[in-house]
Amino acid sequence: MIELGTKVALIGLIGGIIIGILLYVFHLFIVKDVTKNGKAILVALLIEIGAMAIIPFGPAIQRYNYEKFLAQQSDNSLTVAKKELTAGLKKYPSGKKRKQFLTEFIEEHYQDYALSKKFVTKSYPYKYDPKFWLKIMNEPGTARMQNRHVEKAMLDQVVKTNNNKLDMFLGISYTRETNIFNLERDFTSQIYSLGWIGMLLFVGPYVAIMLYAFVKWLMNKKKRTYLISSMLLSIAFMLFAAFSSGNVMDFLTASFILAFVEGGLLVEIKAKN
Repeated sequence: MIELGTKVALIGLIGGIIIGILLYVFHLFIVKDVTKNGKAILVALLIEIGAMAIIPFGPAIQRYNYEKFLAQQSDNSLTVAKKELTAGLKKYPSGKKRKQFLTEFIEEHYQDYALSKKFVTKSYPYKYDPKFWLKIMNEPGTARMQNRHVEKAMLDQVVKTNNNKLDMFLGISYTRETNIFNLERDFTSQIYSLGWIGMLLFVGPYVAIMLYAFVKWLMNKKKRTYLISSMLLSIAFMLFAAFSSGNVMDFLTASFILAFVEGGLLVEIKAKN
């Protein structure tokens, strides 16, 4: 998983093994419904140690360090561009000439500000709203380099420009959202595309089933089996991954797997002992 290069894969590998071992220990010594398997624990610990040893060299950490370096370089190399921007804004305080100046400035310097070409030219074109991109360009380099931050800012601007109160409840539609950019944070993404009502109907049941099963697990000692605990943990991990990285709940592969696991969980929870 670490070779995939994503933070979620890294967290899933490191955190998943640790929490999995803790869950096993809990059932071994507290619930006492599993048998001792030292070899399995040893293998898991060896994998964990090996994974942690190569973390500094993994793509996720290297990418983070590179983005941090690039953001610092971007901020340090903007002296001339910032002077040009300040002079232009002072010369054209308002009107069409100001918009024309901003449009030309953004076209010439957006790469200096480490902004994605796709964001600036296609997702939310600078020619239509240069003021928005001026606001983004004035943010620190670390903020400009965070795709989720810029994606959310673009969607917020679209909702603001649309000025439709129903957008909060019914969303701006999946097509419109993805035409801007598919926000890499599930639940929040569905709020934009489907609204609060649609989000609760679409992904709410997954959370509701997990919480229902967890309450049953807490209240009924007979339901605290290793199988049910493992399924609860796997569902929690998947929902966490959906929130952290996005692009999970909208796609059938992941949602089918999640639905299958939750169906199995409900069967186990409702089964008569």
